[in-house]
Amino acid sequence: MEQAQFISDLILMNARHRAEVKHVSSLSKEALMKHPENVGWNVLECIDHLRAYGDFYIQEFDRVISKAKPRSAKPFRPGMMGGRSAKSMLPDQKGFPLNPMKTFKKMNMAGKVNEPAVLHTFIAQCDQLEALLKKAQSADLNTNRCRLTLPLITFNLGDTLAFHIYHNERHIQQAKRAIR
Repeated sequence: MEQAQFISDLILMNARHRAEVKHVSSLSKEALMKHPENVGWNVLECIDHLRAYGDFYIQEFDRVISKAKPRSAKPFRPGMMGGRSAKSMLPDQKGFPLNPMKTFKKMNMAGKVNEPAVLHTFIAQCDQLEALLKKAQSADLNTNRCRLTLPLITFNLGDTLAFHIYHNERHIQQAKRAIR
């Protein structure tokens, strides 16, 4: 895959996430805290979950990109595990997870958040992520490795960027369902 197009697609997806969260930030606190009938997370819980992962991944992306090997002439090629893991995060056409999974206990925000300020924190993270994606244009997405929140596992930079942004997509869709 052409690296410039891959990064451009991720930048667009991240910008859409920022816009979606800005849009819901105008809702009342009650609407943001309302749980859907299917007993899923409310909007604030969804976005705080993403904020918690963003705290880790934005630092990791900054660390890797700041000392990254320069972009090579080779196109970006998703790794076998990283590419599959990233794609597994994407929701289906209706916004539902293709592969439902349990979250780690420390990342489960059910009942832990009730302040809309988390939305502004996530929007700021989207801005940081956009700047990092632009810097990643000049990095080799294939050979630079990133740690994951799972100990001992690393993916290439491109797969980790996709994994994080696709995970955001999964929960942005969940948040949208919570306010319907």
